[in-house]
Amino acid sequence: MKQTLIISFLAFLLLLIYKHQHIQPVDDPKDSPLFRETLERSLDKFKKGEVNFRKTADKKPEMAGKAPQKPDIRRQKADIVPRTPSPVLQIAGSPQKGSISAPVTIVVFTDFKCVHCADWAKTLDEVMKAFPYKIKMVFKNFPLPLSQYSEIGAKAALAAREQGKFWEMHDLLFKNRATFDDQAIFTFASKLGLDMPRFKDALTKPHLAQQIEQDKAQARQLGLSGAPTSFINGQMIKGSKPFAYVKAVIERLLTTRK
Repeated sequence: MKQTLIISFLAFLLLLIYKHQHIQPVDDPKDSPLFRETLERSLDKFKKGEVNFRKTADKKPEMAGKAPQKPDIRRQKADIVPRTPSPVLQIAGSPQKGSISAPVTIVVFTDFKCVHCADWAKTLDEVMKAFPYKIKMVFKNFPLPLSQYSEIGAKAALAAREQGKFWEMHDLLFKNRATFDDQAIFTFASKLGLDMPRFKDALTKPHLAQQIEQDKAQARQLGLSGAPTSFINGQMIKGSKPFAYVKAVIERLLTTRK
């Protein structure tokens, strides 16, 4: 059946060729030598598998017969679900400075032995001066395992706080970040005019270590892994940023509040 269809198709083609070239056809096209020669060649190729009359599917084999897939609407909806908000920052009991009613609160998790933390502390001092009465600064200890003296630095600042000298000790520790050790903190305390027996006794009390651990626990709860990490009205700022960057953030916050 297939060969008969092929022969009929080829005969039709030959008739068109003869007509186009003005070749006088014989009474029966099948008796033409040219026809028989062309037919024999075509049949020979067909037997050898060189001619394939099957239609080629436009689609890939694995897609044939399958309905087009619709986008996964459930996945799209899941992608736009807002994330769970971060835990509320607990600032009660932490060292603070600035106006109590300031519209902008900066909470800083930092390490006294970290060079980037020292740079960030200088930038924040500039920010406080640029926005008087507009900023409240909250300090959180986040000593990292970068130095064996990070923990003692944190304790020294909290011990000085008990005598009203936290920010002064804070500045001395960062100023001498590269060199201070467990002995240098006594020099700093003496320089600040602290009651030395009281200062030394505070360093041995467990409540300081507990305060530091509370700050570290909150940092872990917030998913923090490095210092400095800050929150400006809840907006996370990682690392030490230039003054212009922080200034722009604060100006935008102040404008939004108006």
